[in-house]
Amino acid sequence: FYAGQSGSQAIIETIFGWNNPSGRLPYTVNDLSSELPNFTDYHLTSKTGRTYRYLSYSTTVQHHFGDGLSYSDFNYTNLKPASKVSISPCDSLNVTATVINEGPVAGDEVVQHYIANPLVDGLIVPQVNLMGFRRIHLDVGKSQDVTFCMCPYSMSTVDNKGIRHIYPGTYAYTVGGHQAAGYISMHDVIENYFEVNGAVTPLQSCENNQITCSC
Repeated sequence: FYAGQSGSQAIIETIFGWNNPSGRLPYTVNDLSSELPNFTDYHLTSKTGRTYRYLSYSTTVQHHFGDGLSYSDFNYTNLKPASKVSISPCDSLNVTATVINEGPVAGDEVVQHYIANPLVDGLIVPQVNLMGFRRIHLDVGKSQDVTFCMCPYSMSTVDNKGIRHIYPGTYAYTVGGHQAAGYISMHDVIENYFEVNGAVTPLQSCENNQITCSC
């Protein structure tokens, strides 16, 4: 890791509390290099897998993609929908969570939204996908509702021909300050599920088939 010409100043300001950090890791830091695939093997699912999307749960990880530290303490609550819902393949779904700064100082939080699609026989399905994030600033004791829109694109899986389809089944999603992976106690990540009913549907047949959408 190379911090650049201003790295030492940033480290000093953070250590002495003049700066409240809020950055997030854009990659995974593995504990053992021996667990990584061969350097010349670029297949995402080789050995223990590459990137946070395909990394094996048996892999020892020091820091997960999306991890970060703060002098604030952010709590997540009031996830909506509050219970498991059922939708059709081309439907969108609004997800809202309340973020509260329960720490001693004001700070920024990077709210992250992940989704895990159901497994499909014969296809390589990522374990989890980052579908959105939002940076917010909260003073001590303050809260804010953060909403993400899950589009049909978010729920689609690429088949062996490179075509995206939406498959019926149970989908898991989280909203929090990091991934759910690797954490036993998570007051800063909340999780729920929803069900997609109906037949396998090509994404292109949905009227709302873009990466971004509005619910």
